[in-house]
Amino acid sequence: MKQSKLSTVHIYDKDDLANIIISGIEQKLEAFRQNFQPKEPTQLLNRKETAAFFGVSTPTIDAWVNNKLLIAYRQGNRKYFKRKELEGALTRIDR
Repeated sequence: MKQSKLSTVHIYDKDDLANIIISGIEQKLEAFRQNFQPKEPTQLLNRKETAAFFGVSTPTIDAWVNNKLLIAYRQGNRKYFKRKELEGALTRIDR
C-alpha cells in the first residue's frame, strides 16, 4: 500500500517571519539565562598565602606537600595551591 506524505506550506510576509525568528531567539536566550551558572575562576595562593591561610610556617606547608596532605601546582620555581582544595583539606573535629 502506498503512503502519501502531506506537506503544509505557510506563507508569511517578511515582518511576520522576522517576529517568529526573534521570538524563538528570545525564548532560547531566556532559557539560557535561567540555566546559566558562570564558572568561578580558580583562586591560586602562593606558599606564603597558604601558610597564612592555615596559620603555619612555609616549611610546614612544604612538609604537608611532601606528605601528600596538600596538592601543589608548580609554575617555574613557584608553588601554588588552589583555594578550593585548601578548604577541602580542612577536616571537621567532632567533640
